[in-house]
Amino acid sequence: MSPPYCPTRQFLQGARRLHAVLLLFLAAGCTIEAEHPTVGEAPGARVVAKADPVHRAAAELLASREPRRAEVLLAAALEEPGRRSAVTLLLAAEAATARSKWARVDSLLAGDVLRDPEVGAPAQLLLARAALERGQASRALAHARAARTGTDDEAVRARANVFLARAHDRMGTRDIAKAGYTAAAEELPLVSDWLLLRATALERDPKKRARQYERLRGETAQRHALIAEAQTLERSGGVRQAIALYERAGEPMHAMRLRAAVASGRAERDRARRELMTFVRRHSGTPEARQAIEMLDHGRYDLTRDEEVTVARSAVEHGPLSRARTGLARAFARRAPTAEERILQASVLAEAGPNGRRQAERLLAQIPKRSSFAGIAALERAKLIRRRGQANQARAAFRAIVKTHAKDTAAASGALLALAEMATDDKRDDAARDAWLTLARRYPTSRHAPRARFEAAILAFAAGRYRAAAAELDSAAQAWPAHADLAAMRYWSGRARAALKDTAGARERWDAAIAASPVSYYAARARQRTGEPAWVPDEATEYTRFRDIEDALTRVDLLEALGMDSEARIELDALVASADSSAERALTVGNAFRVRRQLRRAMALGRRAIALGGDDARAWRLVYPLDEADLLAGEAARRGVDPALVAAVIRHESSFESWVTSPVGARGLMQVMPRVAVSLARAEDIRPWDAEMLYEPETNVRLGVLHLRTFTRHYKHTSVALAAYNAGPGRVARWSKRRGGKDPELFVERIRFPETRSYVREVMVSRDMYDALYDWDSLAARKPEMASR
Repeated sequence: MSPPYCPTRQFLQGARRLHAVLLLFLAAGCTIEAEHPTVGEAPGARVVAKADPVHRAAAELLASREPRRAEVLLAAALEEPGRRSAVTLLLAAEAATARSKWARVDSLLAGDVLRDPEVGAPAQLLLARAALERGQASRALAHARAARTGTDDEAVRARANVFLARAHDRMGTRDIAKAGYTAAAEELPLVSDWLLLRATALERDPKKRARQYERLRGETAQRHALIAEAQTLERSGGVRQAIALYERAGEPMHAMRLRAAVASGRAERDRARRELMTFVRRHSGTPEARQAIEMLDHGRYDLTRDEEVTVARSAVEHGPLSRARTGLARAFARRAPTAEERILQASVLAEAGPNGRRQAERLLAQIPKRSSFAGIAALERAKLIRRRGQANQARAAFRAIVKTHAKDTAAASGALLALAEMATDDKRDDAARDAWLTLARRYPTSRHAPRARFEAAILAFAAGRYRAAAAELDSAAQAWPAHADLAAMRYWSGRARAALKDTAGARERWDAAIAASPVSYYAARARQRTGEPAWVPDEATEYTRFRDIEDALTRVDLLEALGMDSEARIELDALVASADSSAERALTVGNAFRVRRQLRRAMALGRRAIALGGDDARAWRLVYPLDEADLLAGEAARRGVDPALVAAVIRHESSFESWVTSPVGARGLMQVMPRVAVSLARAEDIRPWDAEMLYEPETNVRLGVLHLRTFTRHYKHTSVALAAYNAGPGRVARWSKRRGGKDPELFVERIRFPETRSYVREVMVSRDMYDALYDWDSLAARKPEMASR
């Protein structure tokens, strides 16, 4: 399968990027000339490059944003004295720069390479960038000066001038930095707006700043100028003016922050408090509401009792829970809580360890039996008893709720749900089925009713009562035609019909499952049952070319090469904001993020494109992206593991972000736990071992695939192996002993942890998608091909 057309990749490979200054020295053995030879975009002179095939290949990999592969390719050359040339070192340093390995850049470019007339100036540029990133402004100044004086190439000199201005900016020599940014803006028209904004931020005279802002050409920079001026005014004490500018720029959080910070006098502080509280109410439970709460706390505002409760409700949803506990304690120290508020407080305390749970039980016991919340209070107390491990006492409490609070739908249905789950844990399937059926029949309006009907039918299926299962599933599908589990109901009704030898009825329901959710776990299972081919997306067309997107991406490339990452992010954010206008635009912007290996944003833009009607292979490759493809495919082939499964696991575990750490400490692409990695590294003879190595894609994928293989080899079915990978072999052993546990599909339905059950289904869907979207044989062959060059 050939990769789709990608205009962004063409731009990255072209000489229009200033980043290509380096690549022009190092590309294939021919002359390369800039398409539009201006100082800001390309050198403008012809340069004859080295003919070494490794250099050519490395330059191609760098141009296509694959620095890790370039590093691997160059590693052997760096080990051989005869091939450790200045060009090799410079290429390796460029790869290290792309991966933010600044110490590595320094070590590679130390010594004679700086005196090489061919590559000395580009090397000095890389060293200047590395020094700035490491906070070494004086070193950056020296390297940038050396780069500027060591070449006649205007493009190199222009880039050096930016680094000089940045170094002076860091050192506090404002006037020199301002002049440097202004001069560089003339030399680099492509990013002149952003350089002028940096210069303007150093200007003390507001009238001169205003004249500078008038020179800005791009809409994105013009909007950001309002923010930049607001920040300047804020630093210089012009807070009132800054607030107005933040409002004009569409930055209400900054405006609220300043109003809250400077409010003085009772009337002003009351207005600021009310504004922040209104925001918290409207956006309760969001990250933005959390920021507003932090502003309230930072300003030491005295909240009313009801406002403290409002803040606590938001903090329960988005944290921190400690803030919710504090707020409720403050509120109830001044007034008695309502029954509903007492339940809220108990739920917060219950997450604060054993002592908190004991306090929660005491609070719940104080709610009067005649209260309308008595049933919910009893239910929450019973749950706490269950969490203490007192199963018999909890079971009795749940049964009492069903009897005493029979008219309270939420309480009684919740108690029946708990009884069904406990019976399942005890392998009393008949008792569990009775509880599920009682819940569904007595409380059909409960939010638990659809699940109860489905779970009861699954237990009937597991017991071989296929007719009852089919009837109950058909009834549930009819009662809840828009429910998220509709495809599951259809699929399992089909399986029950098939067990009854009703081939036509089974086929009808499997077709309905596919129609209900074509790209889903149950649709894939239904296709296997019917013999239909696996789902494949429509063939991809070429990406639509948008001139404004291409111009913005070219600016981003140059900004990133100059180390102006904050400005590059602003440009990229503006592209994301512009992607809602059409599916084609969302696809093109999404592909730009895919090329830049910002895969979470690419996935979001792919989903946006599908929602707008663009659902061909381009969109699905964004939703199911692939990074480190050669590493992944090669390691999977070496270990005998399905590469599409490995990709699916990585997508779910880390979204292909190699630097992430989970709340429990799992690291890297495949989220390998350090304690597991120790034994895996020993088996692979990786010495010396350091857990930080798990952030390196090569090590993480190597050990992660090895770890995954232990499960795929031990368990016959992929779904069971995934459950063991996620929840552990011990739990899988217990779940497998339940009725129907030998049926892999039934096993998945009966997984007790909702998180693990969802994990298995989602990874199985992803595995099917990766199998449909990528040519794994070709990907597995890429690495050997590169090594043979």
